[in-house]
Amino acid sequence: MIGTLIGIFITTACIVVGADSALWDFDKPARIPATKICEANSQKVATIQGWYGEQLYLNSHFLKTCEKFHRSSEQMSIQAQVDKLTKELAAQYKEHVGQSPPANFKPPLHSLNSNHVIYVSVSGYERGIPRTMVKEILWNHTSKGEWELVTTRSLLSFNGCGAKFHGHDKVANFLLQRTLSPFSSRDKYKKPEVVAGRHASLMRETNDCPAASFTIEEAKALYKTAMRASMTYGPKIDSAVREGIIGGTLRLFIISPNGTNKMETVNPTDY
Repeated sequence: MIGTLIGIFITTACIVVGADSALWDFDKPARIPATKICEANSQKVATIQGWYGEQLYLNSHFLKTCEKFHRSSEQMSIQAQVDKLTKELAAQYKEHVGQSPPANFKPPLHSLNSNHVIYVSVSGYERGIPRTMVKEILWNHTSKGEWELVTTRSLLSFNGCGAKFHGHDKVANFLLQRTLSPFSSRDKYKKPEVVAGRHASLMRETNDCPAASFTIEEAKALYKTAMRASMTYGPKIDSAVREGIIGGTLRLFIISPNGTNKMETVNPTDY
């Protein structure tokens, strides 16, 4: 079961993390609702994206581990939480599939990397700095011709300011490009929330986050715009995206520097 568009936005005031709720079952083509975002330890928020396992066993283990973090009084860093999540999920996955990718591993799981299993992200504030760390679990083909399951820190990790998407993200990332893509809708490309997210991402790249003006409302609007654009144009330009693979009810967590989180839901009729 696959699916998902995750959006992580570091605004001027807070971090906004969004996840959809649709999953796609290749064996029985149908949209299946699932929770892919949770509140973890020390007011951090975690997400999962990728191959959720038959009967959602990886997704279920992710949520159970997240709940343990949330109930624990132990203070854990973002690094420690993402490391523990990926370690436990990799062990669960390997226990189910063995020492090599399963025979059904090769449908279009991810448009950029067919060896991708899952991304895990943890976002929050540390010493007043907004951060998100993303680790990937993936299959690696060694020089000896053997398969190994590895975890690695992803370039999707960032701090300071800006916007990043992962999952079925091709259309969403077109919106953040500095030049209009032939696949981008011109009216969506010029929307205020898209312009603000694109500018904040540029400020991060130039190490000038204080100059970024990116509000919480713009971040929420950008995620909804990217979701709708991905649902509309994704099946036309990306073989990994088919109708029904993303969408459903959206969950948005707003993480504030003072250690409080707020969760909002967005119905499909509202984006």
